[in-house]
Amino acid sequence: MRIVIQGLAISYPQLTHIHQLSSANPHQQFIQTAEHAYMLPNQHEITPELRAFCLEQNLDIALVDDKHNLNNLGLASWTWIPP
Repeated sequence: MRIVIQGLAISYPQLTHIHQLSSANPHQQFIQTAEHAYMLPNQHEITPELRAFCLEQNLDIALVDDKHNLNNLGLASWTWIPP
Protein backbone atom coordinates (compact mmCIF):
# COMPACT_ATOMS: atom_id res chain seq x y z
CA MET A 1 0.00 0.00 0.00
CA ARG A 2 1.03 3.59 -0.49
CA ILE A 3 -0.26 7.00 0.47
CA VAL A 4 -0.97 9.31 -2.45
CA ILE A 5 -1.21 13.06 -1.87
CA GLN A 6 -2.58 15.47 -4.46
CA GLY A 7 -3.01 19.22 -4.43
CA LEU A 8 -2.47 22.30 -6.56
CA ALA A 9 0.27 23.84 -4.42
CA ILE A 10 1.92 21.13 -2.31
CA SER A 11 4.90 22.57 -0.46
CA TYR A 12 7.98 20.94 1.01
CA PRO A 13 6.92 21.87 4.58
CA GLN A 14 3.54 20.18 3.98
CA LEU A 15 5.23 17.01 2.72
CA THR A 16 7.58 17.06 5.71
CA HIS A 17 4.67 17.35 8.13
CA ILE A 18 2.73 14.60 6.33
CA HIS A 19 5.81 12.37 6.58
CA GLN A 20 5.97 13.04 10.33
CA LEU A 21 2.26 12.23 10.78
CA SER A 22 2.54 8.99 8.81
CA SER A 23 4.13 5.76 9.98
CA ALA A 24 6.87 6.15 7.38
CA ASN A 25 10.38 5.00 8.01
CA PRO A 26 12.68 8.07 8.25
CA HIS A 27 14.57 6.80 5.19
CA GLN A 28 11.46 6.58 3.01
CA GLN A 29 10.93 9.55 0.74
CA PHE A 30 8.02 10.95 -1.20
CA ILE A 31 8.09 10.19 -4.90
CA GLN A 32 6.61 12.78 -7.24
CA THR A 33 4.19 10.98 -9.56
CA ALA A 34 2.70 13.97 -11.40
CA GLU A 35 2.95 17.74 -11.37
CA HIS A 36 0.71 18.00 -8.30
CA ALA A 37 0.89 14.48 -6.84
CA TYR A 38 3.23 12.54 -4.58
CA MET A 39 3.27 9.04 -3.13
CA LEU A 40 4.81 7.59 0.00
CA PRO A 41 5.38 3.84 -0.34
CA ASN A 42 5.01 1.09 2.26
CA GLN A 43 2.13 2.64 4.20
CA HIS A 44 -0.78 0.75 5.72
CA GLU A 45 -3.05 3.41 7.18
CA ILE A 46 -4.02 7.06 7.17
CA THR A 47 -4.23 8.29 10.73
CA PRO A 48 -7.02 10.64 11.79
CA GLU A 49 -4.38 13.34 12.42
CA LEU A 50 -3.00 12.94 8.91
CA ARG A 51 -6.47 13.02 7.36
CA ALA A 52 -7.34 16.17 9.36
CA PHE A 53 -4.12 17.91 8.31
CA CYS A 54 -4.74 17.16 4.63
CA LEU A 55 -8.32 18.39 4.90
CA GLU A 56 -7.13 21.59 6.59
CA GLN A 57 -4.51 22.11 3.86
CA ASN A 58 -6.94 21.35 0.99
CA LEU A 59 -4.95 18.27 -0.06
CA ASP A 60 -6.45 15.05 -1.37
CA ILE A 61 -5.14 11.90 0.32
CA ALA A 62 -5.72 8.24 -0.45
CA LEU A 63 -4.38 4.85 0.53
CA VAL A 64 -3.76 2.98 -2.71
CA ASP A 65 -2.97 -0.70 -3.17
CA ASP A 66 0.39 -1.34 -4.84
CA LYS A 67 -1.25 -3.34 -7.64
CA HIS A 68 -3.15 -0.24 -8.78
CA ASN A 69 -1.39 1.84 -11.39
CA LEU A 70 -2.33 3.79 -14.49
CA ASN A 71 -2.22 0.59 -16.57
CA ASN A 72 -4.95 -1.17 -14.60
CA LEU A 73 -6.84 1.62 -12.86
CA GLY A 74 -9.68 3.38 -14.61
CA LEU A 75 -9.65 7.07 -13.84
CA ALA A 76 -12.68 9.32 -14.03
CA SER A 77 -12.49 12.99 -14.76
CA TRP A 78 -14.95 15.41 -13.21
CA THR A 79 -15.25 19.10 -12.53
CA TRP A 80 -16.71 20.64 -9.42
CA ILE A 81 -18.67 23.79 -10.07
CA PRO A 82 -19.24 25.87 -6.95
CA PRO A 83 -22.84 26.96 -6.22
